[in-house]
Amino acid sequence: MSDEWVELLNTDPRAYRARVLHFSRTDWHALREHRLSLSQEQYLQHLEALFPSDESGPGDRFELSWWWPGERPHYTLHVRGQDGMRHPQAVDHVGALYERAVLAWVRTTTLKRRMDPWGMHIGSPPPYRPPHEFLEACLAEFPGARLTSLELEHQEGYVDPPNAVVEPSVHVDASLVASDGGIVMVHLGTWPEDEFERLGEWRRELLSHASAR
Repeated sequence: MSDEWVELLNTDPRAYRARVLHFSRTDWHALREHRLSLSQEQYLQHLEALFPSDESGPGDRFELSWWWPGERPHYTLHVRGQDGMRHPQAVDHVGALYERAVLAWVRTTTLKRRMDPWGMHIGSPPPYRPPHEFLEACLAEFPGARLTSLELEHQEGYVDPPNAVVEPSVHVDASLVASDGGIVMVHLGTWPEDEFERLGEWRRELLSHASAR
C-alpha cells in the first residue's frame, strides 16, 4: 500500500491529501505506518501536500507541540486559521520522525507564505529535568531566542476523591521569542512547594541577565 501512497503523492498531491485526511479519521495506524516509511525528502513533500500554499497565508499560523520524553522530542503539527479554528489536517502519532527538519520546514514556510509567527508548546513527562537544564536545552534549539517571561505559579493542595491527596506544588513556565518571531512556550515542570524559594531566586537571576542583554 505504501507504494500506492507514494505514487499518488508524486502524481496527484490533492488526491493524496484527501486520502491522508480520510485515513486520519478511519485508520490512523495505517497512516502512521505510511508516514514512518517515507524518506525525509518524501516526508517534507508530504507536508507540502497536506498544508498546500493556497490554503495558508497572512493570518494563519503553524502550531507545534513538542513532548520531550527522551533524547529526541515527539511532536504534533497543525495550522490555525484566521478565524481561530484549527484546520482539519494535522500530523501526529509519528514520534520523533524528522522532527528538526519539520521545524525548519515550518519556519521557512511561514516566511515564504507570510503567515503569522509560528507557535510551539514544549513539555516533558515526569520525572522532570531540572528547570535550568531543560530551559538551556530549549534555548539551544533556537539560537538567538530571547527569554521573555519565566513564571512560577503556586498550586494549592487538595483531596482528589475518594482519598487521593494532591500536595501543594509550583508550576514553572517560560516563554521565548525565536529569532524569526516564533513564540515558544515551555513547561518546566511541577515541583514541590518547598522548592518555591529556590526557584524564585533562580528566576530573578535569570530574568536580570535576560534584561541586561
